[in-house]
Amino acid sequence: MPRPQKQCLYRNAFITYDYDNDKFIYTPEVTDLFGDHFDDRPLWQIFENDDIASAGTGKLVKDTLTDLINDGTRTVADKELNMKADNDYKRINAIFLKNTYNNTVTILLSTVNRYPLSDKDELTGLLTKNAFIEELNDLMTVRPENESSKHIVVYLDVIRFKMINDIFGSKKGDELLKHVAEVINDTLKHYGFGCRIESDRFLFYTKCPENKINDFITDFLERVSNFDLSLEVMCNAGIYIMDKCVNAEGAVDRAIIAQKSIKGSYTRKFTIYKENLRNDLVTEQEISGLMKTALKEEQFVVYYQPQYNHTTGLIVGAEALIRWQHPERGLISPGVFIPIYEKNGFITKLDMYVFEKVCQFLRKCIEEGIHMIPVSINLTRYDIFSPDFIDNLEKIRMKYDVPSKYLRVEITESATLGNSDFINEAVRKLHSYGYIVEMDDFGSGYSSLNILKDIDFDMIKLDMKFLDEDKSSNKRGATILSSVVRMVNWLNLPVIAEGVETAEQADFLESIGCYYIQGFYYSKPLSEMDFRGLLKNSSTGIALTQMRSKENNAEVAFDFLTNDTAESLIFNNFVGGAAVFEYHNGNADVIRVNKKFLQEIGMNLTEHDLMAVDSWTYFDDDAKKIYIDVLENIIATGQEEECITWRTVKSDCCGEERILIRSTIQLLGKSGNNHLFYSRIKNITAQEMKYRELLNADQNFRRAFEQIDVYMWEYNIVTKDMFPCFRCQKNLGLPPVVKNYPDPVFESGLFPSDYADMYYDWMKQLEEGVEHIEGIIPLTEQRIPFMIRYTTEFDETGRPLKAYGSATRVVE
Repeated sequence: MPRPQKQCLYRNAFITYDYDNDKFIYTPEVTDLFGDHFDDRPLWQIFENDDIASAGTGKLVKDTLTDLINDGTRTVADKELNMKADNDYKRINAIFLKNTYNNTVTILLSTVNRYPLSDKDELTGLLTKNAFIEELNDLMTVRPENESSKHIVVYLDVIRFKMINDIFGSKKGDELLKHVAEVINDTLKHYGFGCRIESDRFLFYTKCPENKINDFITDFLERVSNFDLSLEVMCNAGIYIMDKCVNAEGAVDRAIIAQKSIKGSYTRKFTIYKENLRNDLVTEQEISGLMKTALKEEQFVVYYQPQYNHTTGLIVGAEALIRWQHPERGLISPGVFIPIYEKNGFITKLDMYVFEKVCQFLRKCIEEGIHMIPVSINLTRYDIFSPDFIDNLEKIRMKYDVPSKYLRVEITESATLGNSDFINEAVRKLHSYGYIVEMDDFGSGYSSLNILKDIDFDMIKLDMKFLDEDKSSNKRGATILSSVVRMVNWLNLPVIAEGVETAEQADFLESIGCYYIQGFYYSKPLSEMDFRGLLKNSSTGIALTQMRSKENNAEVAFDFLTNDTAESLIFNNFVGGAAVFEYHNGNADVIRVNKKFLQEIGMNLTEHDLMAVDSWTYFDDDAKKIYIDVLENIIATGQEEECITWRTVKSDCCGEERILIRSTIQLLGKSGNNHLFYSRIKNITAQEMKYRELLNADQNFRRAFEQIDVYMWEYNIVTKDMFPCFRCQKNLGLPPVVKNYPDPVFESGLFPSDYADMYYDWMKQLEEGVEHIEGIIPLTEQRIPFMIRYTTEFDETGRPLKAYGSATRVVE
């Protein structure tokens, strides 16, 4: 936004476009402003060819007119054009007004800004810093008192922009900067102005109600991050709420101080300036000034906190922890210097230093014949995104000839937020070098379960912050912790709990399936000498993956049935319809269904409606038998199975409807003869109806084939049912439905037994999604050679449903 006194409407300067006759009409004032350029050519051609507008302006005008004319719901559009007036480029505000009465669009022109190009950033078109300061100072002298909205200055810095340039090239980096500028311009289209200070740093001024500042900045940063890049684009922003006692330079300075207090943070995206931040910045600068000397003089020392198997009492591992022993200041807490070094990037050098110290220690122990255990080293998000960091770790390990089995890498859950693909690639690289990779602080973030799905971690470290000293909170925390441990155990991952301080906590963790403990209950962090002494005088064990059998899953099942567990949270928000039901002695009772289940069933039914009636009400006898057979088979084998059944659903408001449901069912647990099942469902009625329409349309085609020497059939890959054509039934004696195909055709001798292995392999390929199979097989008692062909049909997810087979006699 310009200063108010710089705004100017060009009186009577407007252009009318008669789109019925494809003709532009210009007022004399337009010619006075922009020169004698306007003739019978389309306006966009004049802009493109006559050097009175910047590149792309003609296309913008043409596209705006086209969109407005074709859109039956809009009559107004507002665009900014870079045009040359009075021998200087200006941002011209063009308001497009559509008149549907006479089929014209009128373009009203007014100035947006009168800055010369020397006050504009060449790359982004935003103001320079000097122009921004000048504009802000001018505005502060004229802004009205007692406005309801607050005037704010926002300072913005793109995180790891240099890395983006290094990885993707400066061209992509420039595109990102222009994208940020576009978001700023779009955000300020009603009020405000922005500038690019240098590189990846931006400033902008606007106004916003104080109670909406957080939402405003959150939305702004979200739009900045929406950029086409395989690496997540993130920014930190500092906000200063303006005070008339502070001039423009002071306002900018305070916004920068606010941003620097969180610079580089991936969890805190923005902060608002407070006076104490200035003092914090002084402390931060002081700590930063000491870092290089401290590293050079090896003031940083590594301590080791042992990890124990609480069941056996054996040491199974340790975590390497950094301490700063300053010669004058004494011990400086990691809580003071680690966040600062994460912000300024020094953390990467520090983590590399720790890794090398651990390798040196392990080499000494190996040479002394001490039985070693794995040591965990923490890596930050900054390490992972640092080019060649993992390769450099491997060079250090090889330098000291330490087996990778003695080294584990911890990556915090917060480090994985955002770009799981990039993190996953780093984890794969660590695995390729033989490292075990742990997720640290599991459960402290917002998307732990998705992270475990997306990233191939080997172990999990739990944050004991779940257990609070407050008894009421502690009970709730224990419930959450129990659920988290069970879910991780389902994934067959070992769990280590850190921060364990009491025997009560350790025993509780063991009772819920977490056997590995780290914390002051067993040992405080030890110096290298003390830890080596502990290893010499203690027995050691191996951290093994914990397995949970179905027989012991009664508590897991319970957690699915209560509303305040993590399992329940997943269940209620599961992508797809899901139900939990109990089965015993041929009876089935619905326990819980989620919202997606009700949507799949339809008919406006509620969870209470489904629980109030016999579950078999919706099944006919054949469907009930199919479903019960599947349940009994799952009980016998423990394996997940799938079936497709028709159901008749009734409701008071919608009447009756017959639907086809595909169910994927697994056993959660059992108690005596009672079995608890978990079922995911999909309503496939529509696709079945579509398929039947195709079959009906294909009837004549099939009948024609019955007249020639060709046999046809349909094979349901899911149910293993085969539906032969009339010719197959008549000539080969096949029933209308062949169950458990192809077993019966080999048992009857229709297919020769020496082709069984090949044919069963075909069936397996169809299940795996092969689209086409063909080959020659001798059929019937006369062993006449036939060319057998299969073509597979898939559902909307790419899953193989059916295969269409044909047998054509081979004529020699």
